Amino acid sequence: MTRGIVLQTIKKYADLHSQRQRLIDHNFTAKAADTDFIWSNWIADSEKERIDKLEWMDEVEEFVLLARHYCIAWAWRNYNDESAWQALSSPA
Repeated sequence: MTRGIVLQTIKKYADLHSQRQRLIDHNFTAKAADTDFIWSNWIADSEKERIDKLEWMDEVEEFVLLARHYCIAWAWRNYNDESAWQALSSPA
């Protein structure tokens, strides 16, 4: 809040499980990952090294704390080949 960042649904969907569950409740198959997980697991080391050279941020630890508060959730239903979606690793 001190940064002017407002997370509109933080109380209603406070974690990855609740973000995923809201989609499941609407008959989707769903996964979710926070942006820190995505950065750590989906981005190639070579790309991370390239970005690190840009000196884009002074406080990486602060970014990690913020990144854990944002997520990407993806969901599908009635898709014949769910293997493409299920292959994306996620903690939830």
